[in-house]
Amino acid sequence: MIQAVSKEQTISERLQTLTPQQQQSVLDFIEFLQSQNQKIEYPTVEDKPISAYEAAKQ
Repeated sequence: MIQAVSKEQTISERLQTLTPQQQQSVLDFIEFLQSQNQKIEYPTVEDKPISAYEAAKQ
């Protein structure tokens, strides 16, 4: 019977074969990928909150 190997297990096994410097590079890349999902949007002048009264006028 063929056993399915999870992505996490495959990554972990391959990570263990890398040098400490390569492992740090992998960690840096993971953190980069995570930061791409957490982009902070700063409000612009157009995004300024307005009151319900001002919204109704528009």
